[in-house]
Amino acid sequence: MNKISIEILLIEDNPGDARLIKEFLGETGRAFELDWVDSISKGLKRLDGKDAILLDLTLPDSSGLDTFKKIHSEAPALPIIVLTGNDDETLSSKALQEGAQDYLVKGQVSGQILARSIRYAIERKRIDEALKSEILEHKKLESELIIAKEAAEEAVRAKADFLANMSHELRTPMNSIIGFASLLLDDSLTLDQKEFLEGIRSGGEALLTLISDILDFTRIEKDKMELERQTLSLRNIIEESLEMVEVQAGQRGLKLGYSIDEDTPDTIIEDHGRLRQVLVNLLSNAVKFTDEGEVSVSVWSEAIKGEMRQILFEVKDTGIGIPQDKMDRLFQPFDQLERSISHKRDGIGLGLAISRRLVELMEGEIWAESIPGQGSVFCFTIQAEAIPGKQLDLGKREVDDAIQSPPEEKPLRILVAEDNPSNQKVLLTMLRRLGYRPEAVADGREVLQALEIRPYDLIFMDVKMPEMDGLAATRMIRKLRPGNGPKIVAITAYGLKGDRERCLEAGMDDYIAKPVKLNDVAKMVEKYQSFQVDQ
Repeated sequence: MNKISIEILLIEDNPGDARLIKEFLGETGRAFELDWVDSISKGLKRLDGKDAILLDLTLPDSSGLDTFKKIHSEAPALPIIVLTGNDDETLSSKALQEGAQDYLVKGQVSGQILARSIRYAIERKRIDEALKSEILEHKKLESELIIAKEAAEEAVRAKADFLANMSHELRTPMNSIIGFASLLLDDSLTLDQKEFLEGIRSGGEALLTLISDILDFTRIEKDKMELERQTLSLRNIIEESLEMVEVQAGQRGLKLGYSIDEDTPDTIIEDHGRLRQVLVNLLSNAVKFTDEGEVSVSVWSEAIKGEMRQILFEVKDTGIGIPQDKMDRLFQPFDQLERSISHKRDGIGLGLAISRRLVELMEGEIWAESIPGQGSVFCFTIQAEAIPGKQLDLGKREVDDAIQSPPEEKPLRILVAEDNPSNQKVLLTMLRRLGYRPEAVADGREVLQALEIRPYDLIFMDVKMPEMDGLAATRMIRKLRPGNGPKIVAITAYGLKGDRERCLEAGMDDYIAKPVKLNDVAKMVEKYQSFQVDQ
């Protein structure tokens, strides 16, 4: 200890006991300075500068455990040793529980015992205070970490919300660009005009792919990526995926092919859209980085338990390959392995990161093998329930098939609710080409006004509109016409997880994500063409 002597406050009303205690401490040969008072009231005025307190519990102005509590409440940091003539175990236990460092009984202590108790009490108190200080410091640090963590999470949420809103705002004009280009391509055009329009549409669709990747990445960062389990055909989903890269492969003179092991079930339960997204991401990369040769898909499976299967997909190419020292960066977001090559091949480096997360959600893993100059093999597994003995006939229906024959029945009374003039015109033109005579309004309030004039059978309702949005308008329609309302199809540029559910909960019947395609519109009117609201 730094001090030469130990300053002791003795609160004792018996002068004889006080004198004896002073003699005891003097016999120890240690440097104790004793300050004696005979009451609590006097003791409370002499606390400053003391190292410890010797306290009798029976005093003129206080007695029992209350005596200890009065001193302890005023000097919680000072070690207090109870020194009393009351040999009561219950009182001793309660005093120690309240914070006394020791409980000594007069007549049972010597100078050495008293000195040792004082020193131990001071040391224990010092350690207790050090621990309390450390605990407070830890709590302060923990609080700061929680605040920092919450700030970081809020920053991630803000970034994700910004990206989602940005993607929404980009999808809205893209709907007009791709929609008008697609409509013009159906007209009589010169070869140059067709080529220019194909370029506009293909550039728009490429930009839309990037926007979709950003949306998916926001879902991943917000941990809102979920799967929709549905029955699907492996053969059909592979063929669909290959068709989606067929044009790019043809432009490069590449061969496309696939094989499915005969022991692999064709029909499984899995998320059709997400599984196809992984395959298309891998196939697009394979085509992008292959200048000659072929790109192929191979599929195997093995039984796990019952009808559960582990299915292995292999996408193989004869492209430029990947250096071994770059392999560990393959599935990192926004990472492009070769900047010089990437600039020639397009992309922002999100496809593989998204694919990895999707595969993990399907209880699988993804990896790659590559030899520079010879090609790459990307493999991934999923776990899925097989439907034995069932072969799905999911024959693909081309756009032309869906729109060649407008319905012969009385045309649906269709209303389009869309605040963006260009998008409104695209949708109106598509419906007219399908043989209908739609009408249009610009917000939810105008929808309600239009329904007062005419009983529409089908409403294509944009979700985000001024004055009254599509969700509010739908709720009002269902409230006003609970048993005889129109079919309502949501049209939105968001496409985030939960958007479809919110639309259905509001009372909508179906859902189309922008950019709206003619085939999507054709399917919707065909689905509801026999529906008619009572006059």
